[in-house]
Amino acid sequence: MLAHGSQTHLPNDPDLWDADVFYSTHPQGANFLLGDGSVRSISGSINGLVYENLLSRNDGNPIGDY
Repeated sequence: MLAHGSQTHLPNDPDLWDADVFYSTHPQGANFLLGDGSVRSISGSINGLVYENLLSRNDGNPIGDY
């Protein structure tokens, strides 16, 4: 499965109906399985830069608070 995640493709974005966008019927956000085995809900109101950094591994960018 290929899904896009970027500053312009946030989870549960009501303006995007692409088949390859992360989407969930949970109103508070979409659930993501992280590399450490934990599952977290990510809100569609997440900062786009933080979201993009979460989806990229080994790029050297800090996740941090923006």
